[in-house]
Amino acid sequence: MQETILKNNEMQHFLDTQEKNTYYNLVNNLLLKVQKPGQYLGIEWGHLVGREAEVKVQEKNNLKSWTDTRIHAALIYPDLYELGMANFGTKILYQIINSHKDFLCDRAYAPMKDMEELLRKNNFPLWGWESFQPLNRFDLLGVSLSYELSYTNVLNILELSGLEVLSKDRKSLFPLIFAGGPATFNPEPMADFIDFFIVGDGEEVIIEVLELIKNEKQNDLNTAKDELLLKIAQISGIYVPKFYTPNPNENYLPKPVPDLENKIPKKITKRVVSLTDLNQPISGPVPYLSSVQDRQTMEIRRGCDRGCRFCQPGYVYLPVRERTPEQLVKLSTEALKNTGYDEYSLLSLSASDYTQLHEAALSLNNAHAEKGISLSMPSQRADRFDLKIANELNTVRKSGITLAPEAGTERLREVINKGLKEEDIKKAIENVYDSGFNRVKLYFMIGLPTETFSDLDGIIELLRWTSNLSKIKNKRPLDITCTISTFVPKAFTPFQWFSQNTKEEFQEKINYLKQKVKEYRLRNVKLNCTDPKIALLEAVLSRGDRRMSELVYKAYRNGAKFDAWDECLNMEAWQLAGNEIGLDLHCEATRHREVGSLSPWDVIDSGLLNKFLIEEYNKAVKVSETAPCTENSCHACGVCFELGVLNEVTVDRSKNNKFVKTISQATVNSKPISHDKLPSISKTSLPVKTVQKIEIVHTKNSALRFISHLDIQRLFERALRRAEIPISFSEGFNPRPKMQWLMPLPLYYESDHELMHLELSGLVKDLDLQVLLNKQLPEEIQVRTAKNVDLRENLPNIENVKVLYKVLTCNPVLWEKYICEAKTAIDSFLAQNSLILKVFKKHQDKKNQSEKQLDIRPLVERITILNSNPFELELLLIGNTRAELVLDFITKQVLGSEKTETENVENLQNNFFQWQENWKIKKETVINRS
Repeated sequence: MQETILKNNEMQHFLDTQEKNTYYNLVNNLLLKVQKPGQYLGIEWGHLVGREAEVKVQEKNNLKSWTDTRIHAALIYPDLYELGMANFGTKILYQIINSHKDFLCDRAYAPMKDMEELLRKNNFPLWGWESFQPLNRFDLLGVSLSYELSYTNVLNILELSGLEVLSKDRKSLFPLIFAGGPATFNPEPMADFIDFFIVGDGEEVIIEVLELIKNEKQNDLNTAKDELLLKIAQISGIYVPKFYTPNPNENYLPKPVPDLENKIPKKITKRVVSLTDLNQPISGPVPYLSSVQDRQTMEIRRGCDRGCRFCQPGYVYLPVRERTPEQLVKLSTEALKNTGYDEYSLLSLSASDYTQLHEAALSLNNAHAEKGISLSMPSQRADRFDLKIANELNTVRKSGITLAPEAGTERLREVINKGLKEEDIKKAIENVYDSGFNRVKLYFMIGLPTETFSDLDGIIELLRWTSNLSKIKNKRPLDITCTISTFVPKAFTPFQWFSQNTKEEFQEKINYLKQKVKEYRLRNVKLNCTDPKIALLEAVLSRGDRRMSELVYKAYRNGAKFDAWDECLNMEAWQLAGNEIGLDLHCEATRHREVGSLSPWDVIDSGLLNKFLIEEYNKAVKVSETAPCTENSCHACGVCFELGVLNEVTVDRSKNNKFVKTISQATVNSKPISHDKLPSISKTSLPVKTVQKIEIVHTKNSALRFISHLDIQRLFERALRRAEIPISFSEGFNPRPKMQWLMPLPLYYESDHELMHLELSGLVKDLDLQVLLNKQLPEEIQVRTAKNVDLRENLPNIENVKVLYKVLTCNPVLWEKYICEAKTAIDSFLAQNSLILKVFKKHQDKKNQSEKQLDIRPLVERITILNSNPFELELLLIGNTRAELVLDFITKQVLGSEKTETENVENLQNNFFQWQENWKIKKETVINRS
């Protein structure tokens, strides 16, 4: 390995060079050419790993260093950053790994199409977001397999990292590629690409793997890859596919290779951990860019014993494990203080089944609502919908409520073991309406076993009833969003043997529902339907054997990527791949398996007995339900007595189920909350009266020029909450902090003078505010001055200010050649009385643009050449005039008559939408003309 060859000082130089090359190329080249460049920075608030070049920043923020740690891992979410930042499992492992002094854990995500094209064109490897080290230099790369349609993205990420896609072709010892997540309960379709899988909860097993690798590197640097993998395979919960051979005579069930039968387990037992303080993230990266579920997440319950027969997570993550309300209050208080979020959600497969839901909602709201921090909930069971909880959710911001009836009739809900009555659903919706909520989301699934068109009519009837509530109650209509997903049979569920609907059957049902919505004129119903092609592909992979690895590989080679995205799904690539290996995707998806037959995923021991799954299958056919075991008696599913675990709940509601354990207060290690003494906060009035107005001047420099003004606003809001500065809020439906900037700074601009007004509901000393706020702001944005102003004082009128900009060229060699022409062009510009430019403005849909004429000359007071080598300008502009308009005019004047001799000249002749590739603009100061 390279690390063993190079001496210490040479190694440090090598690391610095790798990192500097990556970082320099990103901020000075690649990020200037892509959408949403801020997603690639890796410098979010709360990130834990630093660049080697920023030693002072590392020491100040206690960031982990590559050279000071012995084992380096990166967790990869194989989809876009905005989705990956919401992945809870990745957040847990990121925190746990980085809590160990010898281990460093970085992150990476799938780049967008424009960035991928640049990486390939420049032969530039994908990197760790925080360390800026190439991913192929890490010891471990962990991939989150949340859903099957991310598989081709995994292959793409490996290739972009400079690694061989097939595990057999990766000869180097490191990096080892591992995978975890729900989809690993059938690991076979990805077996050809992954070195090992973590099955079940990964919090403990990942540390065991890292410790093993650390010891191996310390004791023997010449360990062969197979030797190391064999040792890893002996850790409980680890599946190393290369040591198992699929048996075609047993439905391709993997069996240990003959030489290793006594050294590795025949079945891989999933790992199970309890919920503790250690596996609830209370810090970590807070994105500057808006992301999916951009809020603090609190896991209240893991595992679900409700037993919906289509739901894989509900079965494979048994037993049930809960946190107490006391734990949630303590952990959420720390997390919200560290992150600055104004919203948090309770995470669970079935939050309504949490045994102390009302107590938890009450306690949490009493702890956070008065600070303007709102609580949101995942979808709730209609029969458990609590009006008191709805009111608790309503204390800060009125949002929507999500209910998941899943099926349109009681008969079909009994088939899938949903256990919901029609009257419960209607009562819950009516309660939502009466509580003042404006929106309701309803989730249904089509293609479920035994479904008929009568069940579809049940969906429509429920939508009609909900839509007509406004007429009955003489109120404003509810906004109804109805999401129709498609049933996909999954491993380790009673429905794993059922056939899936054909693509044509799904489409017929979707068309039927759309026609009925139109026929009944349900104008306030928005119907969202999953593409049947996605369901077909997901079914092929969810029940696939190891032969599907070849299908995934060939589909990727045919161009398949981002298959979960409707606009990116390339079914032709998959169909062609199927033809190449002699597989009919349609037949594979719709094939009915013999009930009780062996499956490729039976190499995994989830704890569930096959006997139990067969019984549940038969109950479905007979339209019979099974009650949750934590509320009744044990159903002998096998999980608890096979794995030696218990259901851990805060309140035991079972009927003498010996496998249900109440979490003791000693385990919680905190004082119990007396809920009787806590009044319900039915309505919280956020402070709207302003008692102090602060005028702030702050910077925006370096890499944060790649995030937009809206992102800056969000960043400031969270910093203010972390600093516990008493903010004044606006009134209305969605209260926001009262803060206003003079001129929103465009993307790619830097600034030493961003002027804003901040309104406070309490008194804070100027200096104290500056110190407190700077501690909670990144190095790239700091408050330079903060002073009290009169409450009646407003920001200057934009037309009455002048803005001084300093401009550097990104092409100094080229402009050195044209310095005389530049002086002539500037003199010509200033000599004119009027200069009409065509300006194009993109519409909000980002597809269309409009043209207007602008006389730019009166808006430019001064253009000065400060330096000729490197070429440096100073612009004094009136109001909100864009500096790039002036620069674009000068560029065209200088180069307009020149023949394009170099690529740089061609770049300079582009229109001003690409100005950021040619100029670096910095706002120096703002001058009030009055």
